Amino acid sequence: MLNLELLIYTLLRNGLDESITLAPDLDVDSIDTFPLVTFTVTGGSAIQGSSSPPGAWDVGVLINIFHDGLAAASQVAAAVYDLVWSWDDPFGGAGIATGLGHAGEVDDQELFNRAGTVHIDSRSVTQYSGSFNMQLHDA
Repeated sequence: MLNLELLIYTLLRNGLDESITLAPDLDVDSIDTFPLVTFTVTGGSAIQGSSSPPGAWDVGVLINIFHDGLAAASQVAAAVYDLVWSWDDPFGGAGIATGLGHAGEVDDQELFNRAGTVHIDSRSVTQYSGSFNMQLHDA
């Protein structure tokens, strides 16, 4: 069985700078380290073909970005957007996580937009939120 969350985590971690904290939304207890990228994988509708069990699933991926200041958050959002779209290139390799699976057929669901500015520990933190539809394939 394909672990959808682990595959997205691995693909994001492989493409993001090490200085960016990355976690599934459900694993975030506090927001105090920036930049922070969180994500949620939704759906998981099987793409039925000749294989049983299925080898691919349609999913939605919601990504949230938290960072000090508008310009810095916007830069991380642009980098994440480019990273996710790089998974759509079957020959580029960015969408492949060896031994786990690969992503493809990427589509925008909601372009990254500012979700709000929140005050955390006497800091103004900007949040961007965006989502994608894609197919995730078993290894």
